[in-house]
Amino acid sequence: MIDKENTSEHRSIFMIDASKGYIKDGNKNRLREQDIHKMVDVFTNQIEIPGYSRLIPYAEISDPKNDFNLNIPRYIDSQEQEDIQDIAAHLFGGIPAHDIDMLQSYWTVYPSMRNELFDPIPDRPGYYKLTQSPDRVRTFIMSHKEYNEFNATLYDCYNEWSAATRTHLFSLEMDMIPKRVVHHISEQLLFAFSNVALIDKYDIYQHLMDYWNDTMQDDCYLVAADGWKAEMKVIKQSKSYTEYDCELLPKSLIIDRYFEYEKQKYQTFSPNLIPCQQSWIQW
Repeated sequence: MIDKENTSEHRSIFMIDASKGYIKDGNKNRLREQDIHKMVDVFTNQIEIPGYSRLIPYAEISDPKNDFNLNIPRYIDSQEQEDIQDIAAHLFGGIPAHDIDMLQSYWTVYPSMRNELFDPIPDRPGYYKLTQSPDRVRTFIMSHKEYNEFNATLYDCYNEWSAATRTHLFSLEMDMIPKRVVHHISEQLLFAFSNVALIDKYDIYQHLMDYWNDTMQDDCYLVAADGWKAEMKVIKQSKSYTEYDCELLPKSLIIDRYFEYEKQKYQTFSPNLIPCQQSWIQW
């Protein structure tokens, strides 16, 4: 509720429309880690993002047309941009300049690719044609110098983060706090991709958090409890074989590191079976 008296003493109000930041989980909507982190970052740092967040002047809220109504769509337009249909293009062919302009974020990263990929149609101003056949467009883009230079930049960002993270993880000791570990490496990941074009750093962050939830946190809790001790335990034994298991080292890693030959031989005879899911390790 806003006090309408003494309006000159009020400052602007920061609003966020996060209505699209979720995924469907059955019949419910669920916030992901990336959705929560983005909301907190944007609110804490008062970051204005078109269609997502905005600092609303108090004068605009108190304007008679709004009359202190705080309905968010009045101030933030989060609607998807309308898909404009060009009738002339449908009838006579060609690619409207408007459709190409919509990809400006890509042309900023690949400045020469636009002119190399599209040629203007001489007798139809505002329309273009491809310089490549449709089935060659993907190959043309992926072999382009600017595309590969940008990809190299992405790998540099990842490799730098990966090297620092590997060093940090290898230095973990007993009694460390796993939640602090994932907080540290995830914040470093967000920082690594914070200024990279075409990439949503929160999407990258979500990949890490999914892996953490599915696999990595269990390993961290094991290290926190017992250190880097990998005990092999007998879980089944018979006259013909002995099956071992280890919580810290998955069977698949042991097989790939020490039993590659046996794995290949096994798959030759049973190509439809996955060795790490079978009880075939003999010691």
